[in-house]
Amino acid sequence: MEINWISPIMSPSGYANVNRNLVVALVKLGVTVNLKNQKTWDVLTIADFHISQKDILESCLTNKFNLKYPVVYYTTPHNWNKLKVEGSKYDIVGSMFEVDRVPQEWVEVSKKVKEFWIPSIFNLETYYHSGIDVSKLHVMPLGVDTEFYQPIPPRTVIKNKRTFSFILLSQWTYRKGFDVLIKAFVEEFKSKEDVCLIIKTYQANYSERCNDIVRKELVGYVGNNPHAPILLWLGQLTPGEIRSFYNTGSCFVMPTRGEGWNLPLAEAMACEIPTIVTNWSAHKMFATNKTSYLIDYKLVDTDSNKLSWIFGGYKNSFCAEPDKEHLKKLMRYVYTHQDEAKQKAVVGRQALQEHFTWEKAAKNIIHRLGEIQCMI
Repeated sequence: MEINWISPIMSPSGYANVNRNLVVALVKLGVTVNLKNQKTWDVLTIADFHISQKDILESCLTNKFNLKYPVVYYTTPHNWNKLKVEGSKYDIVGSMFEVDRVPQEWVEVSKKVKEFWIPSIFNLETYYHSGIDVSKLHVMPLGVDTEFYQPIPPRTVIKNKRTFSFILLSQWTYRKGFDVLIKAFVEEFKSKEDVCLIIKTYQANYSERCNDIVRKELVGYVGNNPHAPILLWLGQLTPGEIRSFYNTGSCFVMPTRGEGWNLPLAEAMACEIPTIVTNWSAHKMFATNKTSYLIDYKLVDTDSNKLSWIFGGYKNSFCAEPDKEHLKKLMRYVYTHQDEAKQKAVVGRQALQEHFTWEKAAKNIIHRLGEIQCMI
């Protein structure tokens, strides 16, 4: 079996991370992947990837396209217009979105391609309600590397870390709910308690100017409240360092306003870390009451809560506004019921191993490609 694939690869973005894992999983199952990197924010090189990915990705990037086979564009759909391969007979767009409607430009693209691959039931509903032909929508769940992301003794030593640590690893954006998390933490936990919050993040890129933006916004969220320590970690990490970071934590917390999949949450769960996350959007595929602590929310329009100010594609849609008071209760509950939380984390890792690995994601793609070959 053979497939042509265009996507971000050399970026630290979530899309690029997903694509690297999908391509490697497909190759391991015997698929020839003819890969082209979509240049976006290319700050990575092959040398930056985990040893299990380096050789496979480097080989795929040298392969020539064979237009007897479909072309997958796994990227934000509006990019299809400039990436389209002349002579392609079967174009597939793989994408995801974080709010309850997709941009109209994406709907227009859907009329010109054969299929849209989306990772969750949440996206099936949001894409359909945006006006995309449901017959073109195929739910292809993503995964997580449960062999790499697993419970291990952390190698990372974090200065001033306390015994219990809430953690979050994500890009510094309003959508991720950093403001809600920080305000909840400083209101709930006092300096005398043996607890801290550790945030590993970056804003736009890893420049000092962007780091200063993060520091300034964090100080604004904290205000004048006396509180337990908040430790900020800026800069780029290797995959091994990311795994170690998850394993330093006692609980991963993300009061997000909406996710297209939520790979950091899945990685933390794979490391058997208790998790707290908003009870809305794509991660509900694997974050349930059995596997995570779910934050109450209300749906709000993206204009009123500023989300559309940051990215115009979020206009005319709704997203979650996580309940800060409920988050405070959940954080306190996990802090005081650590054994119960750990048992829930064990169930979460087991659920990922059973249903959401990259191998299973690749097998779903292979099955669909087999169906397509019968049609073309």
